[in-house]
Amino acid sequence: MLGLEWNVAAPPRFEHGFEAPQASVISKLHYRAASPQSPPQYKREGDGPCRSTRVHGRGVPRPTMVLELERTVEFSMVDLANIAYYPRIFDLAHRFFEATWPSICGQTYPQVLYERRIGFPVLNVDATFHHPLRYGDTITARITVPHIGTTSLAWRYLFYNQDGTLVWSSRQTTVCVDMDSMDKLPLPDDIRAGLEKHFEAEEEV
Repeated sequence: MLGLEWNVAAPPRFEHGFEAPQASVISKLHYRAASPQSPPQYKREGDGPCRSTRVHGRGVPRPTMVLELERTVEFSMVDLANIAYYPRIFDLAHRFFEATWPSICGQTYPQVLYERRIGFPVLNVDATFHHPLRYGDTITARITVPHIGTTSLAWRYLFYNQDGTLVWSSRQTTVCVDMDSMDKLPLPDDIRAGLEKHFEAEEEV
């Protein structure tokens, strides 16, 4: 399997208020090669059998570039039961969402919002909490795009802890909008092309 690794050089700025510590978010882009076998539930370095997917039904299977990002559960994220307070998990998912944009279109999400005047508000969220997240745990987020439409797309989030245990999964639908009018827009060609690299057909967890 081929792999690319991109280390964030500076703390990403998030649109809802504060910065992540410099070393707390690491992005890894993995190309998954075709294989007749089913993939393992989780492999930190991507070892083991992989698969290819079809992008937009265009005939030729293409390797999926899986976005993987990593962050430690901080003290401010947990409640009195020493588990991550559930709104913090959704907040963290959005931080990961923001961190994916340089690999999708070569721009940060603030650039997409403020310079291109394009936004991607959420229309629908489905989530399942599989296992507690505790203070000090390391979260690895696996992010793919299971659906790309004309104006909307779906994001698939799988969060694993340092033991490889699935702790949270979510499917979120966002729509492309004009930031000035909030009218929906067709996905720009460069963003669509970048998203297609991360397309992966949905599976049951």
